[in-house]
Amino acid sequence: MSFWRHVDVSPDRPTAEQAGRALAELHAVLATLPPLWTGSPLDRPLADLAVFVDSGSELGADPALLREVDELATALRPRLAGPEMTLHGDTHPGNLLVTRDGLRWTDLEDTSRGPRAWDLASLRTTGRLDGRAALDAMPDPVGDAELAPFVWLRQLFSGAWWFVHAAREPADLPEARRRLAAAVEEVAAGLR
Repeated sequence: MSFWRHVDVSPDRPTAEQAGRALAELHAVLATLPPLWTGSPLDRPLADLAVFVDSGSELGADPALLREVDELATALRPRLAGPEMTLHGDTHPGNLLVTRDGLRWTDLEDTSRGPRAWDLASLRTTGRLDGRAALDAMPDPVGDAELAPFVWLRQLFSGAWWFVHAAREPADLPEARRRLAAAVEEVAAGLR
């Protein structure tokens, strides 16, 4: 159980610049925390992806695509390097609320330890705002080439998420299949 202070949430959405600055501020705070666990970097998203590879066919994923996801995740693992810190883990703007007291990050169940680029990749790949502009608003923007392995992992992770979503919304299963196939194709091309 945890207790939180209630805040009134505005229907407004953060701009790209606000999201980038808010993530930089969050990372500055998270960087002051001692390691909160001893797991491997990015153990949470990588473990979730491994579970999807093992059970995704039960959700309607093509077994051949699942084998490719497994191979791609294995190929990506050594490329996911960088100084470790505590991460939010799911930094798309839907998890950044506009309140009367300022911006508030929510949805912290994907918090893990790993390179900052994992959080940056989540913001970079969002369809809710201009992710590149959000990163450019940060005091130390990172280029797309440096983010590429993390963006690719994020695409695979997002493709898996769509199947979990489609389990609740069966009409979205074709979209889940399309997104996973597109992610596999893009990641495979990037790794060539």
